[in-house]
Amino acid sequence: MITTQYGVVSTSNLRELQWSVTWWQHAYAEAGESATRAWTYVDEAIENNESHEYIRALREMAVMFDCIRCDTWHKWDEAKAQYLALYN
Repeated sequence: MITTQYGVVSTSNLRELQWSVTWWQHAYAEAGESATRAWTYVDEAIENNESHEYIRALREMAVMFDCIRCDTWHKWDEAKAQYLALYN
């Protein structure tokens, strides 16, 4: 147990939040790598004069990965805020 300004907090709750922060940080990095790779595929398809349908599908995939990256950043930020609120 740890005593904070909010009272006594169990260490398991802190460990769980710390794990959550680490997990969302990893998910954010992974989503960023996927988005970068997806946009590379879009660029390559344009350079290779692929069909418009194929390029559009790749762009939709890249935008999806950008959205996932944005979502994971928000969840990572929320987990950090919860951890800091409990820890402080």
